[in-house]
Amino acid sequence: MIRRLVTAAVAVALGCVGLSGCGSSDDGTITVGMAAPNMSANWVPLAVAQERGFFAAEGLRVNIEYQQTSDGVLKAMAVGRTQIGASVPEAVFPALDHSQRLTMIYNWCRKPVAMLAVQRDSKVRTIADLRGATIGAQSLAAGPVQLAKASLAQAGLDPAKDVKFVAVGTGASAQNALETGRVGALMLYDSLYSPMEQAGAKLRYLEAKSVDDLFATTFAVDPAWLATHREQVAGFGRAFTKAQVWARANPKAAVELMWRGFPLSKVTPFRDKEMQTQLGMYTARSRSTDLANATPGQRWGEYEPSALRHWQGFTKEQGLVKKEIPLQDVYTNEFVSAYNDFDVDQVVRDAQNFRL
Repeated sequence: MIRRLVTAAVAVALGCVGLSGCGSSDDGTITVGMAAPNMSANWVPLAVAQERGFFAAEGLRVNIEYQQTSDGVLKAMAVGRTQIGASVPEAVFPALDHSQRLTMIYNWCRKPVAMLAVQRDSKVRTIADLRGATIGAQSLAAGPVQLAKASLAQAGLDPAKDVKFVAVGTGASAQNALETGRVGALMLYDSLYSPMEQAGAKLRYLEAKSVDDLFATTFAVDPAWLATHREQVAGFGRAFTKAQVWARANPKAAVELMWRGFPLSKVTPFRDKEMQTQLGMYTARSRSTDLANATPGQRWGEYEPSALRHWQGFTKEQGLVKKEIPLQDVYTNEFVSAYNDFDVDQVVRDAQNFRL
């Protein structure tokens, strides 16, 4: 089962509320770190894996620790409070550069989850047309800014001279900045655009093929922990994969399960509107997670060596690391066969026949 920890800070202060102790134990208990303040449709596979018993079937009791950022997840892993962390390569590579021991074990978001967007009637048709533009980001410290700079450079622009980045937040403030002309484009996460479009924003997304293989959210572990918890890693990945297949077959039911297991994820009392919002967020994130959108032959959880080489060079070019990180120290595909070892048709039937 999954036990929710309100926030990482509260968990530390109270000694991991509701648990006999932090971290992992011999009874199959593990703590998973999420780079988010709370559960949402972006993370719905975790809720499905809980509520449909996929974790339990693997002998796992999974606690979730919420962090605000990927860096926060990695810091919790560094002190042993979190065993499996959901982070992003632009945080993992610098952590490795600073001698933190990490191994990426499950490639979840196979494509970037941030993209450039303009108003639908904008004269900007390509990234190269952004010369002289002001680009709005959630914050200037956010990872998407690095991806935007790389896309601009690939389009022949100098990110330091040809554009300006400003912080616009998210939601209504970001939408207002774009519609009033304070910014000419936005660079936000996919799931943040969905609520804006539901609120009436007319957006058009700019292709950035030069960074299309830079995968995003990935699960990582400490290699020392991995060496003694191989069955737990395989079981976690298989349960998470089943949950993705299940959610894809019945997204609405997946959101319902999330609400049941994580009541705080239902942020408004207006059921139909809330369902529309959550399904929009899930659909937006699915563009990067769904196996149907992956490279032909790629399996759930699998890393592509070419994408890792791209990340290796990207982090060095962007100044995120001082030295080039050897790829053999970064990831493993060793457990991919185990992740995919289940009856897909049975999981799909269970989802299609499910009634809450």
